[in-house]
Amino acid sequence: MRHLEFGQEASLAQILESIKAVPEKELSLVIAKEALVLKNPANLKIIQKSAASLGKVIHFPPESNPPSDKENIPEFMEGQDVMEHLNSPSFRGESSLEPALFSSPAEAGNAREPVKEKKKRSLFPKLTVKKKGPLIIGLLLFILLGGAFAAYWYIPKATIALYVSPEPFDKEATLSASLRAGAVDVENKVLPLVSLESVETDSLSAKATGKKTVGEHARGRVTVRNYNTVSQKSFEKGTVIKVAQGVEEGAKFTFDRTIVVPAATQSASKDPLTGRNTLITDPGKAEVEVTAVAIGESGNIAAGTQFSVGDQSLLNVEAFNATDFSGGSSKEVTVVSSEDRKNLSESLTKKLAEKASGNLKSKLKDGQVLLEKTAKETVLKETFNKDIDAQAEELTLKLELAVSAKAYAKEDLKKMMTSSLENDVPKGYEVSTDKYELTAETLRVTEDGEVVLLGRLEGMLVPKLAAGEVAANLRGKPLKEAASYLNSLGNITDYQIRLWPTLPEPFNNLPYLESKIQIEIVPK
Repeated sequence: MRHLEFGQEASLAQILESIKAVPEKELSLVIAKEALVLKNPANLKIIQKSAASLGKVIHFPPESNPPSDKENIPEFMEGQDVMEHLNSPSFRGESSLEPALFSSPAEAGNAREPVKEKKKRSLFPKLTVKKKGPLIIGLLLFILLGGAFAAYWYIPKATIALYVSPEPFDKEATLSASLRAGAVDVENKVLPLVSLESVETDSLSAKATGKKTVGEHARGRVTVRNYNTVSQKSFEKGTVIKVAQGVEEGAKFTFDRTIVVPAATQSASKDPLTGRNTLITDPGKAEVEVTAVAIGESGNIAAGTQFSVGDQSLLNVEAFNATDFSGGSSKEVTVVSSEDRKNLSESLTKKLAEKASGNLKSKLKDGQVLLEKTAKETVLKETFNKDIDAQAEELTLKLELAVSAKAYAKEDLKKMMTSSLENDVPKGYEVSTDKYELTAETLRVTEDGEVVLLGRLEGMLVPKLAAGEVAANLRGKPLKEAASYLNSLGNITDYQIRLWPTLPEPFNNLPYLESKIQIEIVPK
């Protein structure tokens, strides 16, 4: 049930219009006790019967119950204008035109909020409904005609395609680009650059491929003999002895410690057969432990082998082993080679550089182009888990790589190229902004970081047309006059006019607003 409240200044006509305006079929009306409409009890009966004619039921509080059916309704209540309003076609629903009874849509549509009375409900309070009719109709006609005119003025739009005959254009220019340039320097042909950087970290493993023979050095003991009868011989630790003859000739060993070999002694001896006296030399002797220089079985020398000592001749000094040398062994193992580390570093660097390149491109703003040849790689940290020649089956590298590169704005390049090549464009022509290709190739990067570029502009030359002037000359013109004007433009080959919406012929003009006319220059 909808609840409506009315103040003491509410009129019968206002109450009836309020009942008609709400969609609910069952209504509760509360009217202020001091309201003039309650001075005549028959007004409540009129309200109830009028609501019934609209298919609605009205409930009144006890203090404002309507009179019984036996009571007569006077012919004049609150003025003749109320009766005329009750009998009007608009109140009986014969017209779709409904007066505004509420100050806002929410006030009319909210079923739970009471209708607040306003002191002035009519634009013409001193006029009767009958006198208001022509004014309302006139006002509505004014609004409709004004809206139609506004729509005719503001809504239509047109797209006019001007077809021109293009000529190919392909020019190159050498430009400088610098990080120090804050803006395009057309006069000095300097293009501003920005620097981008990406830091990437990753690890990579690879098999070790180096080969190395490892094993044990043969060891033994030798007796050094000194045949010099004048002086003793001293040999430092590490003195090299060599096998003097045999299969192992040349095999080297070193003294494990320093030794001193005393001088030789001589004694006379009589030969029993000849009876002659002979001198017998008894060499000085010293024993020392030796270690093979090379690893492997080749150092296991048999007993009785003669060795030369240092730079001494065998006539002066020699060495013999009384027992076999032993302990020499060898085998081939896989180790980390310098080539393994180099290859792994190159592979991981390439991988991180590719990843960084993708990240650099993602950092580009709209219209920026990355100069990939300016990319610079810097290894921030490189850690191998194995040293060169270390025995291992696998090698792992952890690498942190920084990649920086320079970029330019395509709009800056376009401005630079257009300015640089403007003398090459024939008079009366311009480079088409729709179909062109703009590129820049890095020729070299100088030591101070400056970049030399080869800019190239490849596209089509089209006749110059002042689109704004064409639109201004066409606004509001009928199609025939517009066609005549376009045909007078000698630098176009054809045109096409598209209007929206399409109106009947007398009204099918181009828009009156220049902003609603779009001019397109189309190479054909």
